[in-house]
Amino acid sequence: MKKRVNTVSALSLLMATVMLVGCNAFTQNYQGERFTVMPHAQLVDTPPKNARKIGESRFLSYEDIKPTDAVKTAEGVGANFVTYQRIDLGERRNSEGTTMMVSTGPGGSPMAVNLPVPVTRKWYEYVADFYRAEDDSES
Repeated sequence: MKKRVNTVSALSLLMATVMLVGCNAFTQNYQGERFTVMPHAQLVDTPPKNARKIGESRFLSYEDIKPTDAVKTAEGVGANFVTYQRIDLGERRNSEGTTMMVSTGPGGSPMAVNLPVPVTRKWYEYVADFYRAEDDSES
């Protein structure tokens, strides 16, 4: 019984970790090399000359995503430095489904109906480039 409890606990912890990691869009869209986790990465406008690009993350979103997410991804992939850009793509109008309850007639019970609702959102392109210093003593 104790072994099963430990297995369930370990599985629960693993699933929670995967869910938390999955929340970072920079990590989800990262393409490139991976190294040992860095305890601290720096957000920079331009990387130092001794740093080489090890990866990138590019995606579109209407969510407000902060540079701190890019820094967390940099630490996770072993980068010393990260550059971050948020490019305003303007507003776009889409239809999103929503569920509404409607009456099925006189004295009838309510029924769920899916309806399209027009929504206007601001969209952004996020770009992060990840760099690793050739000489780790500079990080």
